[in-house]
Amino acid sequence: MSSSASPAPSRRKTLLSLGVLALLTGIVVFIFREHWAEISEALSRLTLGQGLLALAVGLSYPLLEGVSSWLIVRSRLSHFPLRQGIDNAWMGTFGNVVGLGAGSVPFQTWYLHRRGLDVGPGVGLMTLQYVFHKTSVLLYATVLLLAGRPWIAAHSDGVLRYLPGAYAVVAGVIVGLIALCALPVVQRLARWLLHFLPDTGRWAERRESWLKQLDTLSTESRHLLADKPRCAAILALLVVSTAYVVGSTNSPFLYFNF
Repeated sequence: MSSSASPAPSRRKTLLSLGVLALLTGIVVFIFREHWAEISEALSRLTLGQGLLALAVGLSYPLLEGVSSWLIVRSRLSHFPLRQGIDNAWMGTFGNVVGLGAGSVPFQTWYLHRRGLDVGPGVGLMTLQYVFHKTSVLLYATVLLLAGRPWIAAHSDGVLRYLPGAYAVVAGVIVGLIALCALPVVQRLARWLLHFLPDTGRWAERRESWLKQLDTLSTESRHLLADKPRCAAILALLVVSTAYVVGSTNSPFLYFNF
């Protein structure tokens, strides 16, 4: 009975996947329906070698993300293989696409739960991965702005005066996330502030949920940050991947002489 019934769910999943793919393709075609001439002209300039290079660049970033995910999860699951770390990175990409940029942590947590990691530590580790990623972006952006300030000033047409304020806002958010993960005093302050929420209705439920998430994040932060060589390797890998992606995505514009 079980062997004869198993192909049906598989066929349903296949049809569902094809349906979702067709729907997403239709959405893309609809959005860019007025720009197909420009897209076709740009693609016509692409040689086979350039197309393969673009494909390699597109595939390499998730691989680097997978290595960082593998390093983070192995702090809790010592048997976690590299292949599953790469799968987890692709799961995060899929979650961001279908969740409009906010689905990576839930989807990755679900995947890790299927691989033997409890939901609490999974959420904590994936949140820490997000913080590590944002830290690498901040470090790279800082170096880029300091090193490229003369070029930006010469080619920005007055935009440079807006960069300090924008940088301060983004840096403040990222530093706040880092402090929330790394500093017990900030975690205690967050708990204290949460107790000012109303005690009735959904606010009470949200407060309890947020307090539980904060406790989990605090536990996973202490556990992961105690392994400083691992943290240094994760951050270095993410800085390299950020620099690689930014450089790779800008190089085609120079190469094709747009």
